[in-house]
Amino acid sequence: MGPLTITNKSHFDEDDAIVVTGENANAIFGLHIAEGQWSYWDLAEEEIISIPRHLQLILQETEIEQWYSDSVLRTRLEAIFATTLASRKRDVLSESTSSAKSTLYQTARWVSGVPFSAKGGYRGRRMKINTLIDYALCHGQLEKIQDIKLLVNVVDSRDNKCARTSLALINWVREETGKDRIPLFAISVDGDSFMFTRLNIDYSYTVHYTSLSTGARRNRVISLISRFIDHAICSI
Repeated sequence: MGPLTITNKSHFDEDDAIVVTGENANAIFGLHIAEGQWSYWDLAEEEIISIPRHLQLILQETEIEQWYSDSVLRTRLEAIFATTLASRKRDVLSESTSSAKSTLYQTARWVSGVPFSAKGGYRGRRMKINTLIDYALCHGQLEKIQDIKLLVNVVDSRDNKCARTSLALINWVREETGKDRIPLFAISVDGDSFMFTRLNIDYSYTVHYTSLSTGARRNRVISLISRFIDHAICSI
């Protein structure tokens, strides 16, 4: 079995995508990891789905080693489903109204322009950031995203950098843009943890940290990100 094979064909159903978890991935999409071949991904021929180009690149270059925790595996499965759903939603919005299209593109450009450490490779980190942007676009309230600033960064939480990186990014953007009268938000993530940071107008901040490595939480990546974004919008 070789690396993940993608074809440009889809019978992807949005209603099914909403309830996808690591456990039912095979039943819904025919996604298999061959016995004894944990380092490779593949799609069953009868259940081919269409995946955005930037995520294709990530998955084609990804090998899941045996020592990886199954929470990392499930997180990556969730990324496939959420990003595909986000891509479909983005296409619909882009066709329906010019304002929605403008908001989507402006948000993607703004977030992808935020600097981040070269550790792990610039290209790989940018692709991961693009994936997280799709989470935000899918689960955030798009008409309000243009009124806030959402930062996305990929860090290594094992070095205890989540909080420091989030705050550093927020402060950098505030200095660069000169916009002091809006709250700013940051998301920091690695394969096994997720941190949401909000910097208030008065420079106080709130942090929500979630480990994805224990219990059912590891299967709820999509709903976690949705709640964080809803919290950001509601707290303005």
